[in-house]
Amino acid sequence: MRSSGGDLRSRLANLHRGGPLGQDRAAPSLSERLRRAGRRSLNGEAPDDSAECQLAERIGGKQIAPGLILTTERVPFTPHGSMASHSLLWKQGEYPGTTLLALDTETTGLAGGSGTTAFLIGIAVRVPGDRIELRQWLLTRFSAEALMLGELAKAVGEEFTLLSYNGKSFDLPLLSTRFRLHRSADPLVGFPHLDLLPAVRRVFTGSWSDCRLASAERHLLNRARVDDLPGSAAPEAWRDWLTRGRMEELIGVLRHNRQDLLSLFALTDALARIYAGDLGPEADVVALARFHARAGRMRMAMEILEYRQSVLGMEGRQFLANLYKRAKRWEEAVEIWKNDTANGSLKARIELAKYYEHIAHDPVAALQIAADAEDLSGHVDDALQLRVARLNARCNARPWNGSLF
Repeated sequence: MRSSGGDLRSRLANLHRGGPLGQDRAAPSLSERLRRAGRRSLNGEAPDDSAECQLAERIGGKQIAPGLILTTERVPFTPHGSMASHSLLWKQGEYPGTTLLALDTETTGLAGGSGTTAFLIGIAVRVPGDRIELRQWLLTRFSAEALMLGELAKAVGEEFTLLSYNGKSFDLPLLSTRFRLHRSADPLVGFPHLDLLPAVRRVFTGSWSDCRLASAERHLLNRARVDDLPGSAAPEAWRDWLTRGRMEELIGVLRHNRQDLLSLFALTDALARIYAGDLGPEADVVALARFHARAGRMRMAMEILEYRQSVLGMEGRQFLANLYKRAKRWEEAVEIWKNDTANGSLKARIELAKYYEHIAHDPVAALQIAADAEDLSGHVDDALQLRVARLNARCNARPWNGSLF
């Protein structure tokens, strides 16, 4: 039997209210669940203005609007190396030379995406007098997120270079999403950005168990955090504030964020020293030399490899020889190729053949080396076969005395 119009209207109204017909709707997002959690605590109410004021007092901050607390601080900072050396962390011609603005966020989730919100945004900048000025915006209600983003937008300017640890992959995309959801322009787009995580991975991924920020602090700054609340605990700490008004863990999140910001400046100086050649035993000198070579700093790449030449493996020696070749420092290149040829390197043997053919103009020596390389290669190499054939054609009328050098 067909339903009456009244029955249909009743069912539609029930659906609109989320009644029985609406129970199969998609599960709410994390943000929506936290919003709902924020409406209730153990006694049925979210933390009110008085609780927020108490929290602001505990962290030495100020409630600048309902749901938003700002802390500001200036702390002494001992520079680690010269500012000029920071340019070595950039490719040639890309160093902006502007003031570094450290940025770090703590979020409602660790996976990112549109359902994740930054409930704490921290920034820091060096100021005259060897000090660092920090600002942290703490969101205590979802309703103040747009205001927090606006405060961040007002704080940044064109004269800054962003400084982060994994910010290119996490913090900036997350903030960009939040600005877009609030129909606001992203003020961070187009800024020069020094992300220290790739700089650390480039040199230490082969010798460290991981390249987390805490690991970089331990290895490069000789610092171990004590009673630190890890970033992975941040979502739960904020949820505990929303649902139960608990402050202690949230205060720990602010301390963690503050330490992250301060460490970024110290790590920048430490990495600059390493990239300048102040190498320890854990550093991958070949990877570092390749970075400098790609950046156009050939001399620095050579100097770094020369400093550790006695312990370089075959890859490092061959790269150094290639740099010598590009610089036309033939004597040094040939010495490496001869030593590696004696150790069975096919690549070094081929490079020697090229040298004797095109630089030393000794086709007889080039032919023997190329022919030996062909015998040792164990597979058909068209380029090598052509080289041997060409050299044979050049040498067929010249007797060979059996001596190469």
